[in-house]
Amino acid sequence: MSVLLTAFLLFIACSDDNPWVGAEGTGGIRLSLKADANVADAVPQTRATETLTAPDINRFSVKLTKSDFSVDKVYSSVDEFNAADGFGIGLYTLAAIYGDVEDEGFDKPAFYGETTVNVIDGESSDASVTATLANTMVSIDFTDAFKTFFPDYSAQLHSDASANYLDVMKDDVGRPVFLKPGNVALTLNLTQPNTGRTTSIQPAQPFLAKARHHYHITLDYNQGQVGQGQISILFDESVTVEDVVLDLSDELFTADPPASSASGFTPGNDIRHLQGNSVASPVKFNVNAPGKIVEANLSVSSDGKTFSGGKTQINLINASDADKSLLSQWGLDCRGFFKVPDRFAFVDLSKFIEKLPRGTHTVSLQVKDILSHVSEPISATIVVEPMQLTVATPSAFFGDTQLALNVEYNGDNTGNLSFKVLTNSGNYVDAPVISVTPNTRATKAPELKSYKFLLSTPELNRAVVTLRVYFQEQLVDEINFNLGTPQYSVAIDPYSTYFDVKVSAADEATVRMVTNNLRLFISGGASVSPSISRDADAGIIRASGVSPATAYKLQTTVYKTTTPVMITENTFTTEGAAPVPNGDFSAVNQNSLNISGLQVGGTWRVTAIGTHYHTSSILRSEPQGWANLNPLTAYAGSSNKNTWFIVPSVWTENGKTVIRSVGYNHAGTTPERSGNALNTTYYCTNTPGESGLVKSVGELFLGSYTFNGAASRTDGIAFASRPSSLSFKYSYAPINGEKALAYISLLDASGNVLAQNSLELDQASESTATIALPAYPFATKAAKIKLGFRSVKDDNVSIDIPTGSRLNEGTGLENATLAANQYHAVAVGSVLTISNVSLGYAAPASASYKAYKKSIKRARR
Repeated sequence: MSVLLTAFLLFIACSDDNPWVGAEGTGGIRLSLKADANVADAVPQTRATETLTAPDINRFSVKLTKSDFSVDKVYSSVDEFNAADGFGIGLYTLAAIYGDVEDEGFDKPAFYGETTVNVIDGESSDASVTATLANTMVSIDFTDAFKTFFPDYSAQLHSDASANYLDVMKDDVGRPVFLKPGNVALTLNLTQPNTGRTTSIQPAQPFLAKARHHYHITLDYNQGQVGQGQISILFDESVTVEDVVLDLSDELFTADPPASSASGFTPGNDIRHLQGNSVASPVKFNVNAPGKIVEANLSVSSDGKTFSGGKTQINLINASDADKSLLSQWGLDCRGFFKVPDRFAFVDLSKFIEKLPRGTHTVSLQVKDILSHVSEPISATIVVEPMQLTVATPSAFFGDTQLALNVEYNGDNTGNLSFKVLTNSGNYVDAPVISVTPNTRATKAPELKSYKFLLSTPELNRAVVTLRVYFQEQLVDEINFNLGTPQYSVAIDPYSTYFDVKVSAADEATVRMVTNNLRLFISGGASVSPSISRDADAGIIRASGVSPATAYKLQTTVYKTTTPVMITENTFTTEGAAPVPNGDFSAVNQNSLNISGLQVGGTWRVTAIGTHYHTSSILRSEPQGWANLNPLTAYAGSSNKNTWFIVPSVWTENGKTVIRSVGYNHAGTTPERSGNALNTTYYCTNTPGESGLVKSVGELFLGSYTFNGAASRTDGIAFASRPSSLSFKYSYAPINGEKALAYISLLDASGNVLAQNSLELDQASESTATIALPAYPFATKAAKIKLGFRSVKDDNVSIDIPTGSRLNEGTGLENATLAANQYHAVAVGSVLTISNVSLGYAAPASASYKAYKKSIKRARR
C-alpha cells in the first residue's frame, strides 16, 4: 500500500461520524465553552481600539485527544463537536483553539483553553473550558518630544520563542503587537536630525513577556527637556528590567553597523524544498560586523513544533557546549561566532534544510555589536514539500534471503528509506539495503523517479511476509505479500575432484535465491560430504570432495519451511585426474643426441710449422613425451661441425631437465687461427663473435618439433582433463637480468582457450612454483593442453661468448680428444632447470563469477 493510499484511508476513517465505537462501550461529551478576554495590564488602556474583545464561541475549533493517542481529531466548531456522539470510554483531553500563537502581528490574538474529561459507558459527560489569551501583547508609545526630535523612526519586536521580527511604524503608536510568549527584544530604527544618517540599535536587554499580559514601552527624548541628547526607554511596572537611558553620540550614527546578507536564496522568497532531498548549493547567512559582535541571536520556528532540545533561540556568541551540540543536531553549521568572534561569520543552513520534516519552517539571525547596533534581521522561510513514495508489492520465494523492490519516489536521497521484515518469532528486524539502481520503467507521475532496491533479509519462510517501509526512520508504509515457489533448473559440470551446479531461472532474483538456498544430496562412489561454496550472481554452486572418474547421482531441492519443493535429480561422472606426461622426467630417450667428430673452436700455432686443434662430441639424453629446439640448435646437418655452431639447448639427467639459451649457426665460419712460432697459449683465442652466431631461447614443451632445413612445430597434446593448477621445481641462473617463463593453457576441440596462465621466473636456487588456473567457462570440455618452459620469456636472448683463458681446455701442447660435452668453446645464456612437473585438481577456494568472466574474455581473444 502506498503512502498516499494509506493517508487517504486514514482520512476516510477520521471523517466517519462515529469512528471510535469500540467493544468496551461508548459515551457522550457535552462541551460548554467560554472565552475570557481579560489580560493583566499595568497601564490603563486609553484607546477604545486597544480593548481586547473575546472571539465568538462558534469561531473556536475543538481538538479531542485520547490518553492512549488512539483518538486525535479536530472539529471545526463547538456545534460540530456537540453533535458527535459514541466516544469510546476512557480519559480524553479537550482543547478549544482560536487563532494561532505562531502567527504574530497586529490584530492577531490567539485563544486557548483545555480540560480533561472521562467518558463513561452509556453516559454523557460534561466538559467546561475557558479559553484565554495565549499571546502576549506589547504596545509602544513615542512621546511628543521624541516625535519632534527625530524626523523618522520605527521599532521592531522579537520574541525568542519565534523566528519572526515585527515592525512597529510611526502610525502604529499604541497598537498592541500579539507575540508568542518569551523574552522580547526591542530594536529602534532612528534617523539623525540634520544629517539624515540612520542607525538600528538594541539598547535594552530583552524582557520576559508572559501570556495573557499586556506590556507597554514608552520612548522619550531628553525627558522632554532641552539639553544633551538622550533617549529614554521606559517599561511599565510589570517588566522586571530597568528603564534605559542612551546618549545619542555621533558615533552611534557614524559607525558602521553589522550587516547580514543571503547566499543561495533571496530573502522574502520562500525556499521550496522536497522532504529528504539534498540541497543542490549552499544556503547561508553571511555576517559582516565592523564592530565587536556581542550578540548573534539565531531563531528557529517550525509550524508550532518545538525543535529537539526545546529551544527556539540561541545566542551564538555565548553558546554553551550543549547549545553547540544542539546546533550540530539541527544541522546548522555556524562559523566565526564561537571563541573569539570574527568580523566575518556565517551560518550554513544546507544540512538543516535537508533534515527538516514537511511543513513551513523559519530561521532568523540578528547580530548586535558593542555599540548596541543591530543588523537588519535576515530570515529564511523553508517550505518543505511532502515526500511521495509508492512501493510495488514485491515478488519473492520461500527461502529467499534477498528481496527486490520497485520503488517510485520523488526524492533524490534514497538513503532516507529503510526497511524491516517480520520474522517467524514475531519481531521486525532490519532488512539492510544492498544496492539501489535506477529503473527505466515509466512512473505514475513525472515528479517520481523509479528505483530498484535490493534488500538483505533473513530467510523468508512465512506464508505471508510483512515488510515495513520507513522514511527518515518514521514508518510510512506496510506491505503484506505471499511467497511464491521458485521455478528453476540445474545443470552439472563435473571436474575431477569437484563439480559445479549452475542454476537457471527466468530472472536474476530467482537465480540468486535458489543458488543461496539450494540443498545438495550426493550419492555414489565413496561416502561424500562435500564442501560447498556459492556465487549467487553467477548462479554457481561448487561442491568439492568427490573422486576422479567416478559416477554420482545428485538430488537438489529448495525448502518451503520443512517441506521439500521441486526436487531435481541428475547423474554424472567426474573427469579423470590426468598427470603431466613424464612430468618427473624418469623416462628419457637415452643418448638421443649423439654427435661426434666435432672440432672444438678454432686452431692455433705454437711452432714454425703445424696447426693444432681439439675434437669432442655431444652425448645427451632427452625427456620422452616432450619437445625441444635441439633439432634447430644442435642440427646434425650443419655444414661446419664445430662446437661453436652445434649446441644442445635441452637435455635431461638425474630427473632434471636443463633448458638453456644458446648461440648456434648452421653454416658458421671457423674462427681464424691464433698464435705463432713463439706462442705458449695452447688453444685458439679467437671466437665467431656475436655476428657469427644465431641466438635461440631454450624451450621444453608438450608437442612436437622437427628441423631439416625447415622447422615444423606443434604446440600441445590431446588432453581431456581440466586441472586447476600447475606445479614444478626449478632453479634459474639468468644473465643480464633475464626472466624465464612457465605457461599452461587448456583448449577445447575447436581451439578456444578455456583457461590459461603463466609465471615469470626470477633467479633462484632450488625452488617450487605453482601456477593457478582461472575458472573454466561452465560445461566446457578440454581437448588439448599446452604446457611449456622457456629459458627466457621472450625472443630477446642474451648469450655469453667465452674469451681469453676461459677457452683453455687444459691439454697443453697436443691435439686432444675431449670427453663428450666437456669443452669450453660454446656460447650459452640463461639456464633454467626443471623437475617434478605436476598438475593439481583441487577445487579453487570459491565459485568466482569474476573468474568465469575473465576466462570467457580470454577465450574470445
